[in-house]
Amino acid sequence: MIKFFPFPLRFSIPLILILCGSLFGITSFNQEITENYQRKEINAKNYVQIITGQTARILDYLYRRSDIEESELSIISQLGSHTNINLVMVMDDRNIVRISNLYELKDSLFSKTAAAAYTSQLTTVREKLAGEVFLSQDKNKLVAIYPVLLEVLPNEIRPSRVGILFVEYDLTSAKQQAYNDAFGRSVVFNVMLTLFCLGLWFFFELTLTRRVSRLVAASNSLAEGNLNIRSGLSGSDELVQISVAFDRMASKIQDHAKILQRQNAILKAQLEASIDGISIVDENRKIVSYNQRICELWHIPVEIVETRDDYQFMEWIMSNLVDSEAFCAKVESLYENPGTTSIDEVILKDGHIFDCYSASVRSPLGTHYGRIWYFRNITERKQSEKLIQQQAERELLLREITQRIRQSLDLETIFNIATEEIRKFLKVDRVGIFKFDPNSKHQHGEFVSESIGSGFNSIVATKVTEHCFAQKHAIHYYNGKIQILDDIYEVKMQECYLHLLEQFEIRANLVMPLLSGEDLWGLLCIHQCSNSRHWEQSEIDFVQHIANQLAIAIQQANLFKQIQKELAAKIEIEAKLTDSNQQLAISNEQLARATRLKDEFLANMSHELRTPLNAILGMSEALQEKVFGPINNKQERALETIASSGCHLLELINDILDVAKIESGKIEINRTPTLVSEVCQFSLLFIKQQASQKRIQIETQIPPNLPELMVDERRIRQVLINLLNNAVKFTPEGGKICLQVTLEKSQSLPSQSHYIQFAIIDNGIGITEENLSKLFKPFVQIDSALNRQYTGTGLGLALVKRIVELHDGKVKVSSEIGVGSCFSFTVPYKEQQIPKSSRQIPGGSEVNTPGQIVEGLPLILLAEDNEANMITISRYLKAKGYRILLAKNGQEAIDQARAAIPDLILMDIQMPGVDGLEATRQIRSETSPQIANLPIIALTALAMPGDEERCLEAGANGYLAKPVKLSQLTSMIQQFFDTPALF
Repeated sequence: MIKFFPFPLRFSIPLILILCGSLFGITSFNQEITENYQRKEINAKNYVQIITGQTARILDYLYRRSDIEESELSIISQLGSHTNINLVMVMDDRNIVRISNLYELKDSLFSKTAAAAYTSQLTTVREKLAGEVFLSQDKNKLVAIYPVLLEVLPNEIRPSRVGILFVEYDLTSAKQQAYNDAFGRSVVFNVMLTLFCLGLWFFFELTLTRRVSRLVAASNSLAEGNLNIRSGLSGSDELVQISVAFDRMASKIQDHAKILQRQNAILKAQLEASIDGISIVDENRKIVSYNQRICELWHIPVEIVETRDDYQFMEWIMSNLVDSEAFCAKVESLYENPGTTSIDEVILKDGHIFDCYSASVRSPLGTHYGRIWYFRNITERKQSEKLIQQQAERELLLREITQRIRQSLDLETIFNIATEEIRKFLKVDRVGIFKFDPNSKHQHGEFVSESIGSGFNSIVATKVTEHCFAQKHAIHYYNGKIQILDDIYEVKMQECYLHLLEQFEIRANLVMPLLSGEDLWGLLCIHQCSNSRHWEQSEIDFVQHIANQLAIAIQQANLFKQIQKELAAKIEIEAKLTDSNQQLAISNEQLARATRLKDEFLANMSHELRTPLNAILGMSEALQEKVFGPINNKQERALETIASSGCHLLELINDILDVAKIESGKIEINRTPTLVSEVCQFSLLFIKQQASQKRIQIETQIPPNLPELMVDERRIRQVLINLLNNAVKFTPEGGKICLQVTLEKSQSLPSQSHYIQFAIIDNGIGITEENLSKLFKPFVQIDSALNRQYTGTGLGLALVKRIVELHDGKVKVSSEIGVGSCFSFTVPYKEQQIPKSSRQIPGGSEVNTPGQIVEGLPLILLAEDNEANMITISRYLKAKGYRILLAKNGQEAIDQARAAIPDLILMDIQMPGVDGLEATRQIRSETSPQIANLPIIALTALAMPGDEERCLEAGANGYLAKPVKLSQLTSMIQQFFDTPALF
């Protein structure tokens, strides 16, 4: 920091006051002199103008009288006698001095006098006839030049002769007097200023300087480390406030010093506890902190550390490095770029490897304080990494060799790959594969493959028949043992064997057996020919692994040859099999075509049968409801017979379609929570009338509080109704039927906790043992005589079995002729799968009864191509209070919808021309929301899998399969009119 005042305040303050006072005094003195000079000059100028002008006028007067000589001389002498007038001259019109206060100048030319410099001013004055007074060039004189009229002739405007009065006035004495006056006043002023400054200094000494000195002394003592010092000033001025703040600061510094000492101790302990060598360097490259570990790592002499010179420290480090120049450049780059962080590895000359980490030391505000260095010995880690890397490379090579070996069954290719890769990886001179002659009892053989380095002889096809290569060697390798020779001359062996190794130029040897199954096939030989070699355990393991893979490859190659022979024998069989497969493919194609034709036939038959059946059932229903007028009892019984026969025919059609669905895999199970008691009671309703006609007693054994089941309720109800119908059909009049439900532990289904068993027991005619196996086959009845007595298609039990199996259950039957039968089926149930609950029966929402007539006579568009169905439905709906609009195909339906905009559309799906699905799509695509949002109920006689989904996808709001129950149709129509928000 710059010192503005190099002296203490007690000296600086008076010195400043003296300097300021002196400067002020000198300035005042100069200003006083200047002002006095100006006043004297003005006064002198006025004086000169007055006396010179008066003298000029007097001379004008005298010259007009022509009697001037004595008067002229008297006037000039009197003017020249003035103490401050040095020179007075009167010149004629030729500038010749007529008279002067200096006699010697008389009759002299003006240009020869000392005032010759003013010649030009003389001319100016004559021309203007006006006098001038001005300062001389040295500003010590005033010069006055006035015109004097020497002669004026009559009738002349200007005088004929003009002379000049020249006066030179000396200002020296006037200036001296002005100086003396100013000096006297300045002395008085400076004396008074000095006394004021001394008083001010004394005041500052008492009130400021001494107290500031105390503060300075306290600050210096605090800076020297005396944290207990306090200033202790008293009073109420600003210095006391500074003193109080200083004492508070000293206390804080003392507290922070204690905290800092503790933190330094902790930091020092952390530095010393670190496994890293650490040094901290400031911005001037002085070591401010280090730990003992860095001295141990680098073996730094104590004298270098004590200097705390980072340059010497780095020189010592670089003297121990392999690449000191690169490290030096890196260090200089880091110091030139303080914000840079660096992580490097350095290698020492003794082989050690250190991690070197360097980072900038900065304050929270970003101020650069220096740099920290970390050094860690990672030699062991690097060695471990190297071993791991070598192991990884070895494993990778093993995988590659193994993969390449397994990619081929040609032994020559496999051997070439293996020997070449082993030689390259182990850096040996030769790798060979020796094969024993299978007929020599392992006493001789030859090398069949090798990889050899340059400069060594090949041993491929070299036969080994030496007598020392005997049975004991074969036993040694046969038992899986290996041979390891680091140097053949350091091991005792038979001379013949040593001679054999020398013949192959072998100095170090590693031999592994190659076993094919239980037979010794050959040897894998690793030769070091140039010098001895110590075989590492990792190298031995590597070669052992390759030998195992080669043994597997040899065995696989032998098996491949055997398989090739077997394959040759199977080629003819495969050719025959290909012909058979082609015939089978043709048969499958024909079967698929037959299945497709069957599905199409069933769909067409369903439509063709349901369409007239819809008219029959619909008309009979309308007649029974007395829509067309009253009927008598005989007519009602006849209509009941027609309805019963129609329902029976519909059941047969439904059974056929269900079997077709199941066989084609198109049926889906829609599992919902279902109460057992409800589905049982609902099923019993279907047979009560038939049972009462035959006076059959029905019993139920259903335990209370049975849990809900996750089943398809409609399909389980279908199973129960089929079994109950059969029981009623084959039980004689006055018989007995029992529906029994039990919750049992599962014995055959270990994956389930429980299962529900439904059993239908009757005392009917019974079934023989040989006929039990025929029960569940579709379209099969056990006795043609029974077929004549009991009507049916033979599909009911087949459906039962398929539906139960789709629920992961089983169907059982037991029967005795003349005693009765028991049909049972099980449905798996997991305990606590569904909580027990009471729920409403589906479809319990409020719907208007079919007999209700909608107010306002809604308009319904009926699109139907069958005349009978059209008449039946339209008459029934008219009787229920609806207006009917008819269309015989899809295009008429579209046109009628656009023209009349009905309240609802009943759309038959299978119509000529534009069918019902296409007509529905076109209506939904209308631009008018009033038409596009019309409710549409689809009516179809196909009733095949996916029909309902296709209708709803096309845009229908509801779906009914033919034959349609007219009461059900009316209920659905009423729902749309009662709840407009549905569409």
